[in-house]
Amino acid sequence: MKTVRDVMNRAFALLGYTDRMGDYDADKFAPQHKQAISLCQTVLEDICKIEGIEPPVLRSIDDELPVSQTSINLVMPYGLAMWFAQLDSDGTQQQIHSMLYNQRLGSVPKAQKRVTLNYSPFE
Repeated sequence: MKTVRDVMNRAFALLGYTDRMGDYDADKFAPQHKQAISLCQTVLEDICKIEGIEPPVLRSIDDELPVSQTSINLVMPYGLAMWFAQLDSDGTQQQIHSMLYNQRLGSVPKAQKRVTLNYSPFE
């Protein structure tokens, strides 16, 4: 997974928003599809803050995500599923995916901070 579309499809699969073949059911879930970019932007900003990078503005569903593969594969689908469930007023799914998302945020690679110690020989 590398794009908003990939994460969106995974989130829809987690929520069961698929047709009988397991593909995203675009006719049934068109409102969620329209919100995908803005909701993905929200999740991306959470992750970028932890990874220590500046979040880009997502403009297309085919935009590549600039965060680690760990974040894309293990965290973003659950965050997006949480927001889609909230959009649908599905409290049970929202609560489940909110819990999973918050747990998985701990697996996001942290920004590496470089610390330099300056010692003076006269102190």
